[in-house]
Amino acid sequence: MTGEPDVEPIEMTIQWNDATQEGILVTPLGDNRYRVEVDVISCMLLDRPRDYVPLPRWGDVVEAREIGPGRVQFVRVVERARMRRFQWVISRALIESPELDRVLSKIMDLGGNWERVFGGVVIVYLPRGCDYDLWADLKRLREP
Repeated sequence: MTGEPDVEPIEMTIQWNDATQEGILVTPLGDNRYRVEVDVISCMLLDRPRDYVPLPRWGDVVEAREIGPGRVQFVRVVERARMRRFQWVISRALIESPELDRVLSKIMDLGGNWERVFGGVVIVYLPRGCDYDLWADLKRLREP
């Protein structure tokens, strides 16, 4: 994504202020920088609004300092990925359809990414400036 040498992603535990999230897939880039390889969701349910930390998204480069083996403390987002993010809930029938596989393959071919979380939530990233009409394709999937 950024021309960095090929380094295998690893799972890390990330501390965000008072919240902790385990199993975040990141690619180490050196100098306390990591590229986030998943959509970070659900870990920002903090008690006080002043504790809000902008969430990194898939492809963002973050700075984090090591606080133990496989554990880092999030510092900041260094560079945002130049992607547009879409999210929706889909039915089990649509999840299992070959037509959805075609749409997801197209997303990857366009330099985007997708992931499914909690069984039916689909998160899609498309490069900014990409003119692919994701919603039109998804609407066609639901039409008889």
